[in-house]
Amino acid sequence: MAGKLGRALVLLVLLAAALITQAPLAVFLLAFALVLLVLLRLDAAYLCRQVTAELLVPDKPVIQGEDFALTVRLRNRSRLPIPALVVLLNAADEWGGGQITLRCAAMLGGKESAEQRITLNAGKSGVWSIAVRGITLRDHLGVFTAACPAAVQSRSICVLPAAAAGKAKAETAPDEDGDEADTRAALGGSYELREYRDGDTLKQVHWKLSAKLDRLMVREPLTALRAALTPGGDLDGAEEWGNFPQQAAKHRKNPPKRKKERTVLSRRGAADPGSGLKFVDRVLVSTQRPAAHPALWLAADAALLLALLLPACALGDSEGVIVQSSCNIVQSGNYYLAYCFAQVHNNASTVICLDRGTFDLQSGETLLSTSEVAQIWPYFLNPGEDGYLFDIVSFEPDENGNPVVPSITGISYNLTYLPVDAAFANYDLSAVSEIVRDASGDMSVICRLTNPTEMDAYNPTVAIGLYTDSGAMLYSDGTTLQDVGIPAGGTVLVRFDVDEAFVTQWQSYGAMPTQVHTNAAFRHDED
Repeated sequence: MAGKLGRALVLLVLLAAALITQAPLAVFLLAFALVLLVLLRLDAAYLCRQVTAELLVPDKPVIQGEDFALTVRLRNRSRLPIPALVVLLNAADEWGGGQITLRCAAMLGGKESAEQRITLNAGKSGVWSIAVRGITLRDHLGVFTAACPAAVQSRSICVLPAAAAGKAKAETAPDEDGDEADTRAALGGSYELREYRDGDTLKQVHWKLSAKLDRLMVREPLTALRAALTPGGDLDGAEEWGNFPQQAAKHRKNPPKRKKERTVLSRRGAADPGSGLKFVDRVLVSTQRPAAHPALWLAADAALLLALLLPACALGDSEGVIVQSSCNIVQSGNYYLAYCFAQVHNNASTVICLDRGTFDLQSGETLLSTSEVAQIWPYFLNPGEDGYLFDIVSFEPDENGNPVVPSITGISYNLTYLPVDAAFANYDLSAVSEIVRDASGDMSVICRLTNPTEMDAYNPTVAIGLYTDSGAMLYSDGTTLQDVGIPAGGTVLVRFDVDEAFVTQWQSYGAMPTQVHTNAAFRHDED
């Protein structure tokens, strides 16, 4: 309602301005607003036809007090990303009559599939009916909200009391005579006792009780579901199952009246006091593997890798060139961190240094963030040399405290370099680097630096870049060894540890680094 009112007010203001002033600018703005609104409405309608949602529930009964997960499998068939998608699930307590709404929010890239997993906890036994209530999304500017057609999907979940689970577990243990107890029916059923009849298997004989009564007694399987839902079902031994059979029988004879109010569970820890259903957690997990393209790696969940290769473009004779860049997305608590790396090449004939610069993270045509470049190794670049940029961008959780996975599709840099005097040129060190893995799988890079000059190398700077076999850059790092000197002809070892989160992502996408490029140098300042 607020969105409709806002659009109406904007159009009324523009219309009034156009009618009163009759200025060309006012007329143009009115026409532009009308065309834009029509395009955005068509955009939302198009995206709605490209979204599918499939509801998955546990195929086995769940136990009262234990966590269980619902899964909504989402798919975007369009090449356009979907910035905001909401799936509403309706959970109906068939015994208590409660109506609960579960909200699933997601972002989907073009041709991407993802799973929204909702973890719940049932505080009471009963039968729940889970259904997809509706799917809504917004256009790329967030002006219009559209409802997507969704196939009718309804699934049932049976919640057994904790006493039933304990009884079923105990009865699956072997008897003292070595024979296994009878296989219980679905829902982990119990049994009733009766005298032996011709045709009964000896495995059903309750030997201890038969010895006490001096006649053969057998165990006949009796499941909670049969006792509860079969008309005229035998409720003997119901005390072993808590109140499950009695509740089912009572519900069958006198169905409860449905509550008119509806409870919405979307925050972690929120619970419905009537049914005992509790919202535990929610996570979006990408099921889409990255496209087999050498210039793009996509990652998504609570676990995403993105590597973007940018074509080299000359920025001027005295400026550097961004050869390629990459971005690794890592979750830290409720935050997602985008680790951004870039390879810089000095295409000029003079020594250059970074004066200032910013970089933009984009999601399609949407600008996600603009940040200043903070780190570069080495600070001065000799003609024809490569250096590396490194920065971290943090993405905060939403208003409900849920982590928001950034859908990054591009990185663009805006950098300004300064030509400097040749006296600031670096003296290169000889570097031999290798990627090593220890027994636990931890990755590190060992650099052996040798000083080939006739002077002592103080405060040397080391920068590394990790690349795949195809030359795609995945990672970069660097450091300045403060108060450290390498004597003429001397050697020193430098180790860079690679975070396990990066290694795990590279392994999952089959993009492990195999090459190391190293820039090691020092400066000899007279002052």
